[in-house]
Amino acid sequence: MKKFILGLTSALVCGLALVGCTNNTEKPNDGDEPSNGGETSSFDLSKNVMIYTRDTESGTRDGFFTAINLKDAVKDDDVLSKNKVEVSSNGDMIQKVSQDDYAIGYASLSSVLTDDSVKGLNYMGVEATIENVQNGSYKLSRNFNYVVAKDSDMTENEATMVKAFLAFMTSQEGLTIISANDGILMTDIDSAPEWNELKTTNEDVKQALALTEQNVKVDIHLGGSTSVEKIAEALTAAFAEQVKGFNAIHNHTGSGDAYKNTQGSGANGTSALEIGFLSRELNADETAAEGTYGMICKDGIVAIINPANTSITNVTPEVLVKIFTGEVTRWENL
Repeated sequence: MKKFILGLTSALVCGLALVGCTNNTEKPNDGDEPSNGGETSSFDLSKNVMIYTRDTESGTRDGFFTAINLKDAVKDDDVLSKNKVEVSSNGDMIQKVSQDDYAIGYASLSSVLTDDSVKGLNYMGVEATIENVQNGSYKLSRNFNYVVAKDSDMTENEATMVKAFLAFMTSQEGLTIISANDGILMTDIDSAPEWNELKTTNEDVKQALALTEQNVKVDIHLGGSTSVEKIAEALTAAFAEQVKGFNAIHNHTGSGDAYKNTQGSGANGTSALEIGFLSRELNADETAAEGTYGMICKDGIVAIINPANTSITNVTPEVLVKIFTGEVTRWENL
């Protein structure tokens, strides 16, 4: 019995020692740098809020700050808190926020819906869902748009392929692809023409198919918004199955390059695009030629935090402005 008691005592001592060691190896976060997600056992409200933001060419950034009435922050980083990290895309935003317990950022709803490594916040008491964007109750939303090069800046074959692609994009088949890739449709799919109908009624579609029959391959360069990239790639892949002469070349570098490289200063350079995508509206200095610009679908923007953060579930424009400008610096102040 004595041996048993001594053994039990030794086990308890060792167990307590291990617990003590585990607690001592937790990495303290002074709030000045992003924390490593999951290293702490509970959320520490005394830590600094670390904000994550997109670059000034991002359509998601434009849509987010415009919606919360912080328009000055669209192009000016000095408006934002000093505790900030700039990220390059929706994917990068989600990855960074998922690795920082004390982070807050924003991302496209289409990205958040397919990734549970971050937690989306309600906005003004309304959950970010496709249905709530469609019915207008979720106010933090924006349009996904396209802009194409002028006919005068494209060859005849390029112009034909671009117009045929736009026709496909608005067909029942195209709208189904947009919806399947998290685009929020504001029109009824059944009211759109079928692709088989367009093959006999749309002159550009008929000409594009004729080019394919002649074994003519036409390279079409597409780029712009990274938020629209998933939809754009799915559409071009499906269209290329129907029109074999269509060869899509994607290079998505942000909404700021959509107009610039289709009809702006880069339209005739090495980065020129035939089709550009934007997750925002055209700016005042971006004047698209008639018939070259339009809406694809809608998307929500979601304020996101790390799942370890249990302190907040809902935000308002006023709260977000205080967070992103640095008026509120610690989570306990919320």
